[in-house]
Amino acid sequence: MLEQLRARLEKQGYTRRHRELRDVPHTLMFVQAGETVRRLIDHAHQHYGVVAGYYPKVERVAAIELPIWKDHLDGKLTREQALERIITEVGPPAKN
Repeated sequence: MLEQLRARLEKQGYTRRHRELRDVPHTLMFVQAGETVRRLIDHAHQHYGVVAGYYPKVERVAAIELPIWKDHLDGKLTREQALERIITEVGPPAKN
């Protein structure tokens, strides 16, 4: 799934010089891990991204991915719909 996300970002024009190519898949990995623990093991669990201060470092990406991926995990969006929404909201790379 993370490779699919990277491929979609590349299709939008992101290259290795863009942080989003790293941050978008990496942040989604943190979101999924945190929600898995929270939902299946400890309902009071705080995401590592919150506790360790990772989410503020990637604030824009986290703000996009957290609600979308939670909707996916809640069954409101298919995986495909969630990935497409993430890509759409991240948008193409900024023109320099």
